[in-house]
Amino acid sequence: MPDTLIRQITNLHYADFSNVEQRYKSIQVYSQQTKLNYLIPYELININQDTNELYRKIMADPETFFSYVTLFHQQIKSAIVSLQVAELAINKVITNLEQYQKEMK
Repeated sequence: MPDTLIRQITNLHYADFSNVEQRYKSIQVYSQQTKLNYLIPYELININQDTNELYRKIMADPETFFSYVTLFHQQIKSAIVSLQVAELAINKVITNLEQYQKEMK
């Protein structure tokens, strides 16, 4: 197998997959912080509450709610971009592997 193809596979593993993994770890950490610092103190952890009750609790401090939601949304968008970059890299490696396989026949 050519060195360039081996490097592409290595880069896919160490760069692209690591980036995706890091994004999701970041989301996990933020989710835990949100749970401890916002959902539990504001008594929003129980999603089986009446919708009106949840609304009342959120509207007691809507800026805080929207700041948590906005940051979480940004993290999700960032994770999606990382996945898309990884997908492109995977497709490129697959194409190059298929081309290499054809050349070997």
